[in-house]
Amino acid sequence: MIYTSTETDKIFAALIIAKKKFKPVIKNNFNPHFKNRFADLSAINDATEGPLCDAGLAILQVIETAEGGVAIGARLVHSSGQWLEVAPAFFPATKMDAQGYGSATTYGRRYQISALLCIAADEDDDANAASKPGKEAPAVIASKLKKAKGATQDDFL
Repeated sequence: MIYTSTETDKIFAALIIAKKKFKPVIKNNFNPHFKNRFADLSAINDATEGPLCDAGLAILQVIETAEGGVAIGARLVHSSGQWLEVAPAFFPATKMDAQGYGSATTYGRRYQISALLCIAADEDDDANAASKPGKEAPAVIASKLKKAKGATQDDFL
């Protein structure tokens, strides 16, 4: 789900200008589990931050801990006060310690920025990883987050 300020003419015009100046997103890391390349958070920032700032844009992210992971939202703000944001998404932590939550946070921030700016930071695997058995359905993830933050399944679809 995408939300916006009442007026959006200035932010969308600025985003178009910034996107034209984005550098290529370098897929600088390799995931041996899925055997694919991806851009880490620094590579995404390197490709986008300069053009965003030059256009009067900045990204804000809200990170909240939830049972078993983190919920992360992302908002693009313009110097005019206009904004647009993607709804928070839940990212599970692989371990329930600082490293596990830190890893989920970095992963989630990367995905939320990519979604907000419509950039490809991962190789397209044609949904192979998402369709493997054992993945939690949106309803299960929403149920976990609802216990912690009051979200509903609709917030994830």
